[in-house]
Amino acid sequence: MSCKTINNTNKKTIYISAETKPCSTGLMETQCMLVKWTKDQKEWEYFYSSIQGFKYEIGNEYELIIKEEKIKNPPADGSSIKYTLIKEISKRKMVTTSSQKLKKPFTSTHIFTAFFDGINFHQCLGRTALCPDKCGQSGNIANFRVKEYKNLIVNGQAGTEKLKTYQILISDFNKKDINEPFTKDIKTLKKGDLVTIHVEYVYNTTLSSVKTVENIISISKN
Repeated sequence: MSCKTINNTNKKTIYISAETKPCSTGLMETQCMLVKWTKDQKEWEYFYSSIQGFKYEIGNEYELIIKEEKIKNPPADGSSIKYTLIKEISKRKMVTTSSQKLKKPFTSTHIFTAFFDGINFHQCLGRTALCPDKCGQSGNIANFRVKEYKNLIVNGQAGTEKLKTYQILISDFNKKDINEPFTKDIKTLKKGDLVTIHVEYVYNTTLSSVKTVENIISISKN
C-alpha cells in the first residue's frame, strides 16, 4: 500500500551545511546532510530525510524554503514527514581550510577470518534525495560472521573496534553486479565457507570536508 500525505503542511526555512557526516541507516553507515532551522541555532544537526526537488552538492552551503508534510501510515523503516523544495534562497561555495586537512593516511586496518552467511537484498531507509536507487546503499548484500582477528591497527577515529559481523554491497538497487574484483569471488562462495578479509578505513582529504572511506583490500577463501 502506498503512503498518503495528510493535509497538515508547513513552510519552513532550512540551512544546509557544506559538509556531510557519517550516520547510520540501520544496516550500514551513509553520509547525512547537516542542517540548522534558524540562523541563531548554534549546532548543526543530522538530517536523516531527503528533500524532493533539491540536488545537494557537497562544498556548498544552502538556504532553502521547504514544505513539510506529515505522512499518513508511513512505512515502518521510513520517515513520517515528507520534505519538498519550494525555493532555493542562496547557494554559497565554501573554501576548504588547512585545519580540515588530516595528515593520517589511514584510520584503521582490519584483517580477520569470517564465515560466509549468504546473500540477501537490502533496501536503504530512504533518508537522502538519491534513495533508494541511486544512493549506493541498496542492493544485494553479502553477509559474513567474524571468526577471529589476525590483525587490528588503529591510527584514527573510525573502525577502532573489532567487528563481529561484516556486510559487503555487491550489486546496485537493480541487482546489477558492482564492478569490483571481489564481487565474482564472493558469488562463488557457499554458505559456511571460511574466508580471510582485509579492510582499511582511510581518510579522504581531497574533498571539501574530510571523509572516512572503507576500502576492501582483499577477500580470499581459506
